[in-house]
Amino acid sequence: MSVRSPEPGAGPLYWLAQAATLAVCAAVAWFWNAGGAPLAASAWRWFTALGAPSADARGWGQLLLRGVAALPKSAQADPLWAVQSLQLGIAAACLYAAVTLAHRVVGLWAALPTALLLAVWPAARHAIDAVSAESLLTLASLLAAHASVGWNSRPRASALLLGVGTALAALAHPLGVLWAPALALITLVLPVAQDPSEVDGSQPRPDMPVGDRFLAWLAAVAVAVGLVLLALRPGGLGPWGTSQFAALRHGGEPPDLGTLAALPMVGPLWVVIGQWPLVVVLLAVGTMTRGVAALRKTKLGGPAGVAAVGWVAISIARFPQTDHLDAAVVLAPMAAVMAGVGAGRRLRDLAWLGRRPAVGVWAAAAMLLLSADLWVQQKHDRRSLAARAAGLPVYVDSTQSARLGPDDIALLQLYPEPTAVLPARSGGADLATSLRHLLPRFGGRSFGAAHSARVALLPEPPRSPIDRALAEHGKKLACTQSGRRCAYRLAVAAPGP
Repeated sequence: MSVRSPEPGAGPLYWLAQAATLAVCAAVAWFWNAGGAPLAASAWRWFTALGAPSADARGWGQLLLRGVAALPKSAQADPLWAVQSLQLGIAAACLYAAVTLAHRVVGLWAALPTALLLAVWPAARHAIDAVSAESLLTLASLLAAHASVGWNSRPRASALLLGVGTALAALAHPLGVLWAPALALITLVLPVAQDPSEVDGSQPRPDMPVGDRFLAWLAAVAVAVGLVLLALRPGGLGPWGTSQFAALRHGGEPPDLGTLAALPMVGPLWVVIGQWPLVVVLLAVGTMTRGVAALRKTKLGGPAGVAAVGWVAISIARFPQTDHLDAAVVLAPMAAVMAGVGAGRRLRDLAWLGRRPAVGVWAAAAMLLLSADLWVQQKHDRRSLAARAAGLPVYVDSTQSARLGPDDIALLQLYPEPTAVLPARSGGADLATSLRHLLPRFGGRSFGAAHSARVALLPEPPRSPIDRALAEHGKKLACTQSGRRCAYRLAVAAPGP
């Protein structure tokens, strides 16, 4: 039996640093969402359950319904406000978990690049700040990754983190049927860091480390199953499982994204990677490969395996994603952590070798590549520069899910006519329709396809062929305060003789 050693720095200064980090993350989350958290299409079932409570509510939507019912009467009158306030806490937890995970693996060298990526990369930020299934899956993955790092030093805390994370993934989205069990399995079988004196360097590969953590892992599974059963009462697992598998089987018309995207398993990942900055892809893939295929036990194995779980789930699910999940967004935060760890490791190694000029040159080159990709993505086109050069699909709007911010909702309320909400993206009609019982001025409104609408909410400037065609044949009415979305009056064909 190995001797478990506590993690270093667990004194008063350690806890003071943790409290300060959490406070900064909470402040950043509040700054992002001070005007109200955006609403994502992947959460449309939650809003439907809140607006029209019924016995059919399942998973996280049912939990939100119970939570709102427990609030004072004044807060129950505006459940959307309650959900947006809850998202501030979820966003702060995601930021804190991501930064501290990078710090546990490499240290401050990795924590700083991770925080920078989460702040400046829109895809990673969208996974954190919006009321969405993406944010819950992100938090679940980060909790599981923390558990995988702490099996030896803090088995009880790791069991609790893994149990909560697994239950959260299962309840957040139908894809959690694949995501949650894979999270639990990968944290059981991948190596974890041990004290240097405990590592046997004479063997080419370490033995499967299941025995070192099996009891704690069983406790995590028990916690996860208990939380899921508690969340699903009184209906139980049967109706919930049926609804989850039914949603997974309900596939829409696959978008035309080119020959590469149509490849089985690899195609969806190719499309996702094409929407990420090249420097993030290179650093994240390199870090994951090192963590999963390393011949010695390091802290990187578990987090790298957890990141790979998301990629596998997305590749199996294919396009279009179930319930309007945004694949490039939901995988972005873990990719930011992996890229931050890769950058931190490189910078640390160069600094320890005394090559300080090389540190500056390497950091400047990485920032230049990142800035170039982020600059081209500011125009509503998430493709990276490398993806444009490689001949990937010209338009990836169909892989993106609709998001409505407070200014978008305010603009939509001005025109009570049949409306098409971001028709080139996934889930705009479902998202707006789910809000009809929560927003008085949405009541009785009709949201659907552009061919049956009188008004359309479009990105500004419109890029995709669908958006451009509607804008060219319509009249611009007004735009949001940010200028990123505009409402257009659509041309109506004259009636026949």
